[in-house]
Amino acid sequence: KGRHGQLRENYKNFAATNQPNDKDLNLANKMTDFILSNPYAKSIHLDSVVCKSELCELRLYEIKPGTWSVIFSEMGLQDWWEGTAQYEAVNTPTQFNNQTVSATYILFQRMPKIPFPPALN
Repeated sequence: KGRHGQLRENYKNFAATNQPNDKDLNLANKMTDFILSNPYAKSIHLDSVVCKSELCELRLYEIKPGTWSVIFSEMGLQDWWEGTAQYEAVNTPTQFNNQTVSATYILFQRMPKIPFPPALN
């Protein structure tokens, strides 16, 4: 399958998933808080963050190109971050607040952090 075909399949799985559980809601709230409190947040408009059953979906407008990748990289350094097994993004130029911006759709599968082994002495 092509890249968009795989994204379509992942989206179908996401859409068919039941309502979020407490862990999903907690992660979505942490992600939203982190993104909106990031110094680069003024360069994006976050439309939505939804996590359900090991999948998270983000919809945003990237006003300044490259901003989202910086925020996402910084988010990966947080102790609560669970990492990603799969990361799909689609960027589409569009108009937002009378500017041409990148409408970005992201769908990724969460995976648990692997603890570092204890130090060997």
